[in-house]
Amino acid sequence: MSLTSPAITELTIESATKALLAEWLGEWFDGEEHDIFTGVTTATFPEADVSFDQSPIASQDIEGTEIRVIVDAGAHKPYLSETGMEVESYVSIDFWVRSRQTNTGAGNSNYLADRVSQLLFALLQNPLSRTDLAQKGIMNMRPQKPKTFQDANYALRLVRCKAQLQYSVTTRPT
Repeated sequence: MSLTSPAITELTIESATKALLAEWLGEWFDGEEHDIFTGVTTATFPEADVSFDQSPIASQDIEGTEIRVIVDAGAHKPYLSETGMEVESYVSIDFWVRSRQTNTGAGNSNYLADRVSQLLFALLQNPLSRTDLAQKGIMNMRPQKPKTFQDANYALRLVRCKAQLQYSVTTRPT
């Protein structure tokens, strides 16, 4: 897998982060089989839509499975490197997985939400599966185990992850 979205820059922190995560998730959750741990374990990944919003339940009703990503900014730490000024931004990324399968019953909704959240957790834990993200500036991802939330309309899971964004800052001569 090789991501085509551009790396994070000082001018595209939010948009590039979202584009990279959307592309990365889309390459995994496409209904196809993938090697999770480089040839050791192959799994079929359910198809899931990827979206970004402020709340896992703020948008319209969905049919199917969705991964809704919410990125919350944290502290920024600038430093000098051999190549110039760099910044590390610490963020919290919430991956809300929700599923509603009205044509196959609530049991399938729970199964799909569990399956997607467990596979997502496995991917986030494995440095090899997120190498492309690290090369583009999304690094040091530390996920928490999926949590189940009660919702009357959906099977709802949360995979929370701490991460570090790293990018260069261009300094302009005065």
